[in-house]
Amino acid sequence: MRYLLLLLSLSALGAVPYMSVSEMEELDRSRGVSVSPPRFIAGGDWQSWSYPHEFFQTAEFIAGMQVSDSSSPDFGGIIEGEDMIDVIQTDNTQEAIWVWCWYTELSGDTSYVDNIRKAWIYVMNHPAYEEEGDESDYYRDWNCGLALFAELKYRQVFGDSSYMEYADSCISYMFSHPLNLNTGNATLRRLHPKVTALEAGMLYAYGVHEGRQDLIDTAIAYGNRVKEWVEEDPETRLNDEVWAMSGGTIIWGLCKTVFSADTTQGVAWLNQYMPLLEYFEPSGDWSNSWNIWYDNGYRAAFEISGNELYCLYHHALTDSLLVQDLDDDGGVPPT
Repeated sequence: MRYLLLLLSLSALGAVPYMSVSEMEELDRSRGVSVSPPRFIAGGDWQSWSYPHEFFQTAEFIAGMQVSDSSSPDFGGIIEGEDMIDVIQTDNTQEAIWVWCWYTELSGDTSYVDNIRKAWIYVMNHPAYEEEGDESDYYRDWNCGLALFAELKYRQVFGDSSYMEYADSCISYMFSHPLNLNTGNATLRRLHPKVTALEAGMLYAYGVHEGRQDLIDTAIAYGNRVKEWVEEDPETRLNDEVWAMSGGTIIWGLCKTVFSADTTQGVAWLNQYMPLLEYFEPSGDWSNSWNIWYDNGYRAAFEISGNELYCLYHHALTDSLLVQDLDDDGGVPPT
């Protein structure tokens, strides 16, 4: 089963390979038009799931995807999926570090400590800011954001600050490589705001924990740029999917930055604009990746607004992903 990681703290983040602009454009051209009405899972159905069990399964699944050959330049990295064994990426590996650290924190079990050690070896050999990125820095910036989550969780769980310098390098890269929301390429004009929203959310969380006002201020500035971009054409820009991101990515980023700093503004904005956000995307080669972000968006909106409907959608979307783990191994396909 191709690797699509369910992280129950964020709801989910998915391992996603780099795509060129031409590949994204081809994906759009080949995408079918959905005519299916929204499907809602009845309230309470999610209670049949043991989310800790599903999460622990995911931790074990990822361990099976780690490159164990110490002579390989990819040693310690995480394979993209069971049908993509030649693709090993830094984003997968940083997500894996986060998962194993959180597993350790939740369970007290140190079974994955060696996996974490190996994963850091890969990340140090393939840092986030050296990932692919000829046409745009979107993939490097995305990877740098994940680096902050991985480093912080690792330090919280193990009390080891060895990788703070790496996190600082990733912050420096993001600061010096902001994405242009008005770029001349139409596909990147759709993608850059979504990645910027994600960066903002990750910078804000790291900044709050570290007491770094520069990170908080930058995150809020990024969030406000994205908010203004949405408000220019909200119905179109909230209901859009490109690469592995969707309008839910934008909602997540705004809730984790601008609306966390000003919840009164957040509640008013969400009341106005959330009705425009689609519930889920039933079709497309990356539909589960997009729905993971709709899932994230609804959870984040619930945390700001307290609107129980958003919580219902969050649980329903999570369940719609979990039910696709047909071989019960902790992995979910991207489609």
